[in-house]
Amino acid sequence: MFGLEKLGLPSEALAKLGYKIEIPPPEVDADLAIPAFNKDPQKIARQIMAIAKPYIKDVRVKGQYVNIKLDLEKLAPPVLKEILKKKDEYGFNNYGHRKSIFIEFSSPNIAKPLHIGHLRNTAIGHSLTRLYQSQGHKVITANYIGDWPRPKKGAAGLKDAKRVYKLLKVDFNLWYGESFYEKFVPKIIAEALKKEVAKKEPAGPVVVDLNPYGLRSYLLRKSDGASLYSARDLAAAQWRLKKYGPASLLYVVGHEQELYLKQIFKTLELLGYPAEKFKHISYGIITLAGQKMSSRRGHAQYAEEVIKKSIKRAKNIKEVGMAAVLYKMLSQSREKDIDFDWERALSLKGDSGPYIQYGYVRTQSILKKASKSKFPISNFQFSINESEKKLIKQLAFYPEVVGQTQKLNAPQILATFLNNLTQEFNRFYETSPVLQADQGTKTFRLALTKAVGQVIKNGLWLLGIGVPKKM
Repeated sequence: MFGLEKLGLPSEALAKLGYKIEIPPPEVDADLAIPAFNKDPQKIARQIMAIAKPYIKDVRVKGQYVNIKLDLEKLAPPVLKEILKKKDEYGFNNYGHRKSIFIEFSSPNIAKPLHIGHLRNTAIGHSLTRLYQSQGHKVITANYIGDWPRPKKGAAGLKDAKRVYKLLKVDFNLWYGESFYEKFVPKIIAEALKKEVAKKEPAGPVVVDLNPYGLRSYLLRKSDGASLYSARDLAAAQWRLKKYGPASLLYVVGHEQELYLKQIFKTLELLGYPAEKFKHISYGIITLAGQKMSSRRGHAQYAEEVIKKSIKRAKNIKEVGMAAVLYKMLSQSREKDIDFDWERALSLKGDSGPYIQYGYVRTQSILKKASKSKFPISNFQFSINESEKKLIKQLAFYPEVVGQTQKLNAPQILATFLNNLTQEFNRFYETSPVLQADQGTKTFRLALTKAVGQVIKNGLWLLGIGVPKKM
């Protein structure tokens, strides 16, 4: 992996001293910055200048920040070499050290068809699965199916859902629904009673009292002996922890369930499980033309219909139609609600899946026209223009972007990066001829074009989006 550790910065030493390396906003005249609040910025600057590595061009202090400028012309050859060597694995690393991560997502009620809200849930979960895998984690995925009590046509609900998952190229390690975990409920309730996490009321119901922790109390079992959804959730979490021993359990669930999951997580903590293991990956609702999805009100937009409509509008190019939907689901902050708009989702003018795909197709078109050309990456010694420098910097930082996206469980970070990279490549394409350039410049620009295409492809894959051969 090419990343900040290869830029000549003493990443580990700085980290031990409490220094954090950041990518500054565009208006700052620097490529990297180290915030030095409550520290001596001049001392940090001297430490960095003492390294005297080839990729650092300038170090300056401004206020409480140490700003670093990189020598992008010297950085270009190793960055391009790394990308063209690693290819599909550029951006991958082993920071996760094979730690297990359990991700629950999609989770439909099989008595009803998947709707557009499930598309956002599934897109987020699928992208996080690939992101965690790319960073060296072992991922177990679970589709926690709502099948209790068993619906009469449950098998046919499930069959329809699997057809949608096939379109999305999504699969799960576990397909266990509520009915699977029901048999473990008596044990978890007995344990909760024994540890006094729950108590049995005189009338018979079993209650978890969370008022001392600022949360509402809730039922595990009704007075007639019937268990509730909450009891099955606790049983499922306990079974998963004992079976797989994951470092973290991620629950991709809409933000309207925030209070409920806080109750479940607090109960698990009181039962003796570390609170930091449980994470709610929340997301906002989706509206269509301002209307909230509701099957009762006749406003439901079923997932399969949305996908097929998108593919049709994309001139029946499956990858483009899928990208329009998936990118829209992932490109905004998870917590924000989305008003789905077909024109914007399919736009080729920017900030859409098809726009980024078109940038990729453009790179491949250039490379195809130059198929007989060879472009070995050498330590070329000539100036590169501003657009080329910006592309090199973006390509060099891509592994850091992927890592940050995974750490924050925020696919929108990667989506925004890919949109910006595509915009910069389009500017480069308009101002910097590739095939008509002199041989030395042509060699560099072909390598740059190939590297950009590779990174776009890699990034889209992490978002669960494929690339078309033509558009």
